[in-house]
Amino acid sequence: LSEGACSASACRVLSALASASTAATSAICAMVNRIFEKEDAEGVDESHATLVVDSLRCMCHLPASAAAACKAGLIAQAETAAASAKSRDLRHAVLSLLTGVAAVSEAARADMRDSPIIAAAVQYIADGIKSSAKKQVGTAALHLLLVLSQSESLRGAIRAASLLDSLESLCNTSSNERTKALLLVANVYASLLDLSSSHAGSDAAATSERVVALVTKYSIEQELTTRLSESIRTIGQDPSGQVLGLRKSLAAVRSLATSAKLCPRLVEAGVAEALARALSTVEMHPLGATAADLSVAADAIQRLAFVEELRPRLLDKAVTDALSSRLSGSDQSEGGQRLEQAAKSALATLNGELDIVISNDCIDAGGVTPEKAPRYNVFISHKRSDAQDFAR
Repeated sequence: LSEGACSASACRVLSALASASTAATSAICAMVNRIFEKEDAEGVDESHATLVVDSLRCMCHLPASAAAACKAGLIAQAETAAASAKSRDLRHAVLSLLTGVAAVSEAARADMRDSPIIAAAVQYIADGIKSSAKKQVGTAALHLLLVLSQSESLRGAIRAASLLDSLESLCNTSSNERTKALLLVANVYASLLDLSSSHAGSDAAATSERVVALVTKYSIEQELTTRLSESIRTIGQDPSGQVLGLRKSLAAVRSLATSAKLCPRLVEAGVAEALARALSTVEMHPLGATAADLSVAADAIQRLAFVEELRPRLLDKAVTDALSSRLSGSDQSEGGQRLEQAAKSALATLNGELDIVISNDCIDAGGVTPEKAPRYNVFISHKRSDAQDFAR
């Protein structure tokens, strides 16, 4: 273990080798157990622990290496380090490690959903707002939750941790953190934007009102369109460095597109054209954007197209051409198939082929009969583990 660029480069080489080398995988797994290996007069040697955590962050920047580290108990070890840390440096390093692992590993995100780290991150954000000395840790915690919120399965857990007060405070007082806070609001609270007070409890209705006021005050549709356009512009110059920004923007747009109230504002801000540019200009890269990432753009267009009055604007040639360009079927990977299906569904929705309009027991022209409508296999269970097994 040593500090500096050479050590970081060596760690990244181990990460790259993890998919093909058992020796590299073993080295990464062994490093997980070295966080607490040294002690000083006050207990754990936090300088050494920070160095190990920083090394692990470089070792786990690719999916295979992150998965191996998670199997070796990385998440639990990192959570313990964060909870027991006396120094801000160690806590910040742990949050950065968890953010990097969550960005590339779905298994890591699932592990964090049921762990104390989400509630701890919410507390770190609140502490950072109250104390400038703790602001750096709070910012790292905000970044972690933003990455976690891209997975719909984690949003309920984040929402349950009572994050909204802190997000409101960041939006109102910190221009530097406002964009991240708004993206997190979009992902975590978009499902409440159209909540009717007559169909919700008083607490949910009050939360909905606060969220609507927040996204309206800061014109979230303009913020998102600008950020998405910037991500598309820069990812070609630095595919690996800018892909996380693209993913954050696409996830937030797709989240907000579930709201019938926000969809017209998103379209008016030009988000459909930005989504089309993502589909037509962003090139897939081993360390950058994937077909699965671009499927989120097609998904977002479909959600916008569910609002029928927006379809004339969405049927712009640039949008339809961008969707059509992803129907070649040449990519048979899971992500490629997901992208092709998302593009196909978006085009079908734009053309009204999935509309079901029943009037006097008849189907209006332009839609489909219920017998010919898409069918989905649905598994309903109160037990999360059963649902996870079914989804796999």
